[in-house]
Amino acid sequence: MSAVVGTLATWLGGSLVDIPWTSNRKTRAITTYILIALLNSTTWIWAVIIQNEYRHTHPVLDWADQSSFGRGFGLYLFERISLGMVENYIYWCIGNLADRPGEQIRYSSLLRGIETAGVAVGFGVQAVPTALIATASINFGLWFLALPFSFWATLQVVRKFNEGEEKGVGEGETSSEHAVGRA
Repeated sequence: MSAVVGTLATWLGGSLVDIPWTSNRKTRAITTYILIALLNSTTWIWAVIIQNEYRHTHPVLDWADQSSFGRGFGLYLFERISLGMVENYIYWCIGNLADRPGEQIRYSSLLRGIETAGVAVGFGVQAVPTALIATASINFGLWFLALPFSFWATLQVVRKFNEGEEKGVGEGETSSEHAVGRA
C-alpha cells in the first residue's frame, strides 16, 4: 500500500502544478503549496494525537484489532501521501528556480544535504531511549518551523515566473529555454 499511495501522491502533486487547471502558473504554485501544507500539517497533528493515545493505551498493533491498527496504518499512509507530494513539489520548485543544469544540481545537492542532516539528527534522537511522543513532537515542531521558509521558496518560484513574463517567456518555458529559442 505504501508504494501505491506514494505513486498516486507523486502523480497528484505533479498534476496540481503541471496540468493547467488554471492558466496562471503562479496560482497553481501557491494553491498546491497551500494544499500540501494543510495536508502535512493535519497529518503531523494526527500523528501526535495517535502517538499520545498509543502512549497511554499501549495497544498491540495487529491486523485483527482494526480500531488501533487501522488508525495507525491510516496515519502511515497519509504520511506517505504527504511525503510523495512534498518531494515532488520541492523538485518542481528546483526545476523552476534553476536556469541551468548546474543550478539544478547545486539546489538538489543542498536539499539532499539538509535532508541528510535531518536524518542524522533523527537517528541521534532515536539512539538514546526516547519516548515516541517526543520524536513525533520534534518532527511536528520542525515541520511548523519549516513552513515559512518553504512558503518563501514558493514565492521565489512565483517571482521567477514574474521575471519570465517580463522577459516575454511563455507558459511552461524557463528563461534559459526562451533565450536558446531566440538565439
